[in-house]
Amino acid sequence: QPGSEDLRVIRHNVQLVPRLPDPTLLTAVLVKPDEYVKKGTPLFEFDKSVYQYRVANAKAQVAAAEQHVLVLQANLEAVSQQVAQAKANEQFAQRQVTRYEAMAKEGAGSQQDLQQWQDQLVVNQADIQVALANEKKAKLEYEAQIDGVNTKVAEAKSVLQEQEYYLGQTTIHAPADGYITNLQARPGLVVGGRRIGAIASFICEEEPYILATFFQSHLMYVKEGQPVEIALDTYPGQIFEGEVEAV
Repeated sequence: QPGSEDLRVIRHNVQLVPRLPDPTLLTAVLVKPDEYVKKGTPLFEFDKSVYQYRVANAKAQVAAAEQHVLVLQANLEAVSQQVAQAKANEQFAQRQVTRYEAMAKEGAGSQQDLQQWQDQLVVNQADIQVALANEKKAKLEYEAQIDGVNTKVAEAKSVLQEQEYYLGQTTIHAPADGYITNLQARPGLVVGGRRIGAIASFICEEEPYILATFFQSHLMYVKEGQPVEIALDTYPGQIFEGEVEAV
């Protein structure tokens, strides 16, 4: 039964660092040092006002982008009507040219009227090209999409999601069951922006392991995976069960 006078209980440590993009006031510390908390328990509260304003503004931008899509759709329909009108004008002018050409050959119509309709036909044909170009442009703007969503709407929604993420970061929750230690934060502290240091450490209760030193000769027959019974002087009469992870 190898024994050791140097034994440590090792637990995972999480450094709690606020993930806020701008300097933000810490308004409340909701936990005490070495106090046991469950996963998801609120630990720290930061000023939400600026981030709430940004979320509200981002929601307005999403609504404006969605409305803009309806405007693009209306523009496309209007331009399509312009194309149809331009084609109708071109067909009418073409009929008039044909008519006046026949009348001019028979001497029943003036050459001047024929020339006017021929000029009008050229203008109408040019109007068709302009209308078709406008229709193509309006169609490209309306059909610009990412995964079936208009690009402007998708951009506005991504901004909204980012702002909602930062709003959610104004409350830090316990990442697991465990304890707060090295608590440095107090209400009034300003964090965010370029701060990279932790405001507290969180000791996770899950998956602890014991690390101890032994004489090498005592570990001759100890192998990884073997079951272990551990007796500690500080816990008389108790036996803790485990398994050898590594030697």
